[in-house]
Amino acid sequence: MKAPGSAGLPEGLFESELFGHQAGAFTGASKEKSGLLEAADGGTFFLDEIGDMPLALQMKLLRVMQERKLRRLGELRSRAVDVRFVAASHKDLAGEIEAGRFRLDLYFRLKVVQIAIPPLRHRPEDVAHLLAHLLQRRGADPTRLSVAPDALAALQAYRWPGNVRELENEAQRWLALHPGAEVIELDQLSAELRQAAGRSVDPSDLATLRPMDEATELLERYLIRKAICACDGRKSTAARRLGLSRQGLYKKIRRYGMGDLLHAAG
Repeated sequence: MKAPGSAGLPEGLFESELFGHQAGAFTGASKEKSGLLEAADGGTFFLDEIGDMPLALQMKLLRVMQERKLRRLGELRSRAVDVRFVAASHKDLAGEIEAGRFRLDLYFRLKVVQIAIPPLRHRPEDVAHLLAHLLQRRGADPTRLSVAPDALAALQAYRWPGNVRELENEAQRWLALHPGAEVIELDQLSAELRQAAGRSVDPSDLATLRPMDEATELLERYLIRKAICACDGRKSTAARRLGLSRQGLYKKIRRYGMGDLLHAAG
């Protein structure tokens, strides 16, 4: 069972959704209600965006995980539950702990098996496969669809600040505006993606024999973009990895017309 996004509901309502409540527990609670945790007894419970959960609820969730018991709001007796927990977060939970926004004990209770999935901008080779999957989820037949080379280059060069959710929105937008089309063209993509066209450097191009000054520019553009992506947009860190000063990195970015990097974080 999946819980609603931790940031999507007011704290009181979210607590009621998780733990349930007795009649009269709060204004509007006219009858008793079992919560999602209780309904998931004997199964698996998925907590999306756990990093957004308020600290008070983190403590109550930890108690359920430790004691395998819960109490509905307004109820005195505890109910036994047997639930396997899976959680996900786009936030750096170690950083949230340091900032006092996430409990260390809950973090280690959850961290039995950890799977780190890099953001989409770090794995452009996955974009085409994910796009086909997302189109199929919306009812399209991916075997009858293709992506024009320049459109694919733009999709892979884009930084995807909204990660896979943004790619899903792009797929939904394309299906709504181009029903029946069988080729995804560059001019059919949203404005942000069209601006990314021509920014990427195909690694295979680096092996092509060309004039030295042109080859040097191509290699530097490739390494600059790769370093900034690998450092999550932190240009000072990227500059150090490239052996440049921050000012030197900015100078090269402007020289090579990589203006999209000037607006990236860091």
